[in-house]
Order: sequence, then structure tokens, then C-alpha cells
Amino acid sequence: MVARAPSLSSVLAVRASASAAGTLAVPAESRHAFLDLTALGRQEGREEPKGRVDAVREAVPDFSACGHGSLAGDRAVSTCAARDAGMIVLMGLIDLSHAIEHQMTTYPGLPGPEIGVHLSFEGSAEHYDPGTEFAIGRISMIANTGTYLDTPAHRFRDGHDLAGLSLERCAMLPAVVVDADGAIGPDVLPGGRLDGMAVLLRTGWDRRWGTAHYGDPDHPYLTEAGAQVLVERGATLAGIDSVNIDDTTTGQRPAHTTLLAAGIPVVEHLTGLHLLPHTGAHFTAVPPSIDGMATFPVRAFAHVP
Repeated sequence: MVARAPSLSSVLAVRASASAAGTLAVPAESRHAFLDLTALGRQEGREEPKGRVDAVREAVPDFSACGHGSLAGDRAVSTCAARDAGMIVLMGLIDLSHAIEHQMTTYPGLPGPEIGVHLSFEGSAEHYDPGTEFAIGRISMIANTGTYLDTPAHRFRDGHDLAGLSLERCAMLPAVVVDADGAIGPDVLPGGRLDGMAVLLRTGWDRRWGTAHYGDPDHPYLTEAGAQVLVERGATLAGIDSVNIDDTTTGQRPAHTTLLAAGIPVVEHLTGLHLLPHTGAHFTAVPPSIDGMATFPVRAFAHVP
């Protein structure tokens, strides 16, 4: 069953009621509430920019007083951070990545990241004048952590790596969002040419992220025939909100093999695709340029005009 975006009325019900400490507790089920006002306004006939501005003003008091921060899950965040989320909505930017957290599980059996401190504020004091301090963090992780992009070198010894990935393959691509579940074959994929486009498979499996069931073997996946159709129709990138774009009940990986052989990068573990229209958005998932590495986390996002 594919996840649905909440209604505009339910979004507006999540109001910013700041406490004396100036914080706003955002329920987990509403963590995307401020991120879909643009699309929701379109659904309910409020396409004009003024309607979207009014919706954000209604949901976030004094949102026009710019602040700093980010809206993250069910954490308590400042009202300024909520206002920033409102501004992101007006820009039409929707985050499609999972946050990377200490020792989290991305794929069953693979180690989680170790996040720590290289230099603390206290430790930096001896290097700077009084009152001037800095912190430097450190992270140790495998490349397949969080929401990440695979290049051909992930599957093929002679395939290009992250340093060889062209930005034209992963930035500002027109997105085609496909609602699907189970074994995803040619019958549900869009017809016609897909040149220059990112095909994003929206299955709703991301709702299981962080649970023991995220890695269940019955997860949705792209079939070999489905992957071949994407290659034949010229797709530039393929993405999915599931634990793997391949069927993991066997040792074969035909979707990875077919797509990466054609130079089509694969983005796995997407989230929030339910916030996107079927067409009209532009998708970006750019990893750092690292020589000798085939896969790395991305900050995937979409721009919805």
C-alpha cells in the first residue's frame, strides 16, 4: 500500500504552539507536515503563491521572522526552525533522505556508522583566543549507509566510480514517480522515452525504516525485465524507497546488473516520495567526488515548482 500525503487541513492542524522555552514539539506522524504545503495547496486548489504563503503563516506563527535550524522528526525544535521549514516549502524543496545516526541500521547485517568527536569545543580552547572555539566531528562508516547512490563500480570492476560520475546523471533531473509494490515489472513503468529522467519507484516501504521489518525479504523490488525497460527507454537514474532495488531472496542482482551496466546510477533507501507529484518535480542526489569509491550517501531532494 502506497503512503499518502496528509491533507492540507491536517497539516494546518499541526500548529506552532511555542512553550516558554521557545520550542515546538512535532509529532512523529507529522514530521513531513511542513514539507508538503506546496503540493497540498495544489491538491486543494491553492496553487497561487499567496495561498501557499498564507498556509505556512497559518501553520507557523510569525514564520516570516527568519530563524535558523531544521525540522527533524519528532524532536523538539525551535519555532525559528519551523519557520525555516516553511520557507523551504515556499522554495519547493522536499528532503528525500534518511538522516544518518550513530550505529543505525541501513541494511541488515551491515555495520552502522560510528559518529563521534575529533576535537571538542573544550579541546579547541588552547588553539584560539578566549571565547573563540570550534568542534570537529568524525564519522566511520561503510559506504552503503543511509540514502545512497551506486555507481557502476559497485557492480563492475571496470565501472566508473564516484569521481567519474557526471552531475548530469544525478542533479536536477525531471522526475517520474511510479506507484508500485511487490515485483515491479514493465507493466507499471511509464511508456515512451525517459531520456534525461529520474524514475523513482514509490512503494511506501520507507515507513518500515528503523524497524526490524525494514529488511524483510518480501520488500518491493525492480525485476530484471523492468530494469531492461528503463535502459531501453533511456532513463538517466533509477531510485527506490525500499531496502534494495533487487530481489534479495536469491544471490542474483539483475536490476543492479542491468542498470549499472548501462551507466544508470541507482539510489536506494529513499524516503518521503509520497510528497511528490507523479511528474513535474526535479530530483537531485549528488554524492561527493571520491576516487576509488563506488557508493556513498547522498542528500537526495526534489524541487517541486
